[in-house]
Amino acid sequence: MLATAELYNSGGREHQEYIDTNQGWQIKSSVIGSNLRVYYPNTYLGEEWDTYANLALEFYLLAAQDSMEVKNGTVGLIQEYYSACPNNIDWNELLDPNNLGFSDREFFHNWILLKNLITSTKNKIAQAILETPILTQNPLWQTNAYEIRDSVIKLRC
Repeated sequence: MLATAELYNSGGREHQEYIDTNQGWQIKSSVIGSNLRVYYPNTYLGEEWDTYANLALEFYLLAAQDSMEVKNGTVGLIQEYYSACPNNIDWNELLDPNNLGFSDREFFHNWILLKNLITSTKNKIAQAILETPILTQNPLWQTNAYEIRDSVIKLRC
């Protein structure tokens, strides 16, 4: 999905492909969130995934937004999600109405920084999933939900 957004921003993808990718992401991310709730019911992994998936979708939709009001809202949501994370993103560059495209070096640079931050968050969620025991029939094998939450809480940064 992020690769399609990058190609769409650079003019390398058709609008229908962009729409198809959007629909595919929404279906697949919902399935992932459901699976996380089934296999890791005493954790916050499902909620963390849903929050991440919605944020990634906002980032993806940023490429197709024409309204500056909508772009401001979208960038504001993403900036709030990462507000506790150290980063070098110039959020104003992502909203400069004169430089909204990959032809502008500053926009492109900040867009790539944000894409990398979003990708890093996905990787941290995946790592937390790999480190968390799956629900078993034996309740003694379950990890305490608070222990899991403490390990997941920092996934954004």
